[in-house]
Amino acid sequence: MAPKFRRRGIALSLFEEAFAWGRVRGCTEVDLNVLQNSPAKVLYESLGFEVFEIEMRRKL
Repeated sequence: MAPKFRRRGIALSLFEEAFAWGRVRGCTEVDLNVLQNSPAKVLYESLGFEVFEIEMRRKL
């Protein structure tokens, strides 16, 4: 999200809408991928997301 729009509750509103949309359609969980050092990780944790697994990768 562009810096000038951060910390205004926009992401929270979008996630709440997405969660509601999913519930109506029978979804029971949401997965997302995030880099470990991403500032967004704090947002996701505040929304109740938890670390589920660790993926590792190596460039050749």
